[in-house]
Amino acid sequence: GKTHAPTNVGDFRDFMSWATGQFPAVKAWQIYNEPNNPTFWSSTTAQYVALLKAGYAGVKAVNSGDVVVTGGITFSNPAGWVTEIYANGAKGHFDAIGTHPYQVKADEPPEYAPDGNTWWFKNNTPAVRQVMLNNGDSAAQIWITEFGYSAHSNATVPQGTDYWWALGVTDAQQADYAVRAIKYARANWPYVGGFFWYKERSDPLGSMSPGWFDLHTQNYALLRTDLSERPVYGALKQYLKSP
Repeated sequence: GKTHAPTNVGDFRDFMSWATGQFPAVKAWQIYNEPNNPTFWSSTTAQYVALLKAGYAGVKAVNSGDVVVTGGITFSNPAGWVTEIYANGAKGHFDAIGTHPYQVKADEPPEYAPDGNTWWFKNNTPAVRQVMLNNGDSAAQIWITEFGYSAHSNATVPQGTDYWWALGVTDAQQADYAVRAIKYARANWPYVGGFFWYKERSDPLGSMSPGWFDLHTQNYALLRTDLSERPVYGALKQYLKSP
């Protein structure tokens, strides 16, 4: 299955060499998605590191200048997972660690972190960085390969802390928090080499279930289904164009 490690990682190395040569305009490669999330990776951390090593070797064999990023990790115990990949020999087989540091309670602003829990945006990246430093890996970067806020009503979101991650914000808050998150990263984390918003456009509602999950997933987008711009699009455009 797609969540399992391949039987032969050499096949993955060969595929990554082929892809690197086939798509020279692509300059960065993320190896899988959220490997600390069982929904996407059901094999072991050691098996993921073997895959990462193979993918890194495949890319670098064709273009040594391309950037290889680890699979972006969720906010669940990020420092613990990074500690595990170093323990399994990952050092030297990636250029950046990918993270997905969404706010645990998804309607809170990016600066909000009520305690030292590394799940929160403000605490997540420094915790991962400290593990990198503990392993003598200051030259590697962190790339935030997913982050965002979803603009929607919370009327249908199930109650309770288990669903905090599915809470929405207003259009105005989405625009404000997006700019504030990038400003915070720029001001505090010089080792962050990339920051990617999830996602670019909404798919039509009805493509996922249950409905509240579909609503939450689609309304992260900068553009609506008809490609009209949400306020967050204009806010980011204005901020990124400014000196």
